[in-house]
Amino acid sequence: MDDKFVNYLKSEIEKRNLTVTDLAKKTGLTRAAIYNVFNGDKKPGVKFCLRVSRAFEVAPEEVLREAGLLPELPDMDISEAIEVIHKLDRDEYKRVTEYARWRLKEQRGKYNLSG
Repeated sequence: MDDKFVNYLKSEIEKRNLTVTDLAKKTGLTRAAIYNVFNGDKKPGVKFCLRVSRAFEVAPEEVLREAGLLPELPDMDISEAIEVIHKLDRDEYKRVTEYARWRLKEQRGKYNLSG
């Protein structure tokens, strides 16, 4: 098991001043299930990650990426995309926005994510 996810999980628990028992209550997971991931006995699955993301109130994609269940995002500067989009005329802006929403829907379907 990659320590990256375990380190992420421990860091987020600490940042939120939670205990494993607190996380178990917030996620509906057992403490044993959480410790199994901590100890590397089990890999986190999609359901585990979705429950953790709800407990941490973060996007599911964040936790899924940390767990290695989604590919890493390439390094990108979103400010450039925003700058370009803001320079488009109204009709092009609508087309680009619709396309982006469609791509997001396709991506979520590919990974069987909702939201």
